[in-house]
Amino acid sequence: MSHCYCFKVKNDKTNKNKKKYIEYNLKKEIINTECIICLQEISLYENVILIDCGHMYHKNCLLEWFKKRKNCPICNFSVD
Repeated sequence: MSHCYCFKVKNDKTNKNKKKYIEYNLKKEIINTECIICLQEISLYENVILIDCGHMYHKNCLLEWFKKRKNCPICNFSVD
């Protein structure tokens, strides 16, 4: 399994209604990053979600995951 080179996102704890993740289109290649949900490589220009804990997933994979659980699949960080 590849190791994820993740980004840390500053979380503003003063705003309780703020989402604990961001969605974006990957414009820069990240080496050795795979979506732990589908086990496929995260490629350039794919839509991804970066959770505040720093873990990244394909957008569609994580939105399906969020229908069942409201946490990071790797570290269990709550996004609720």
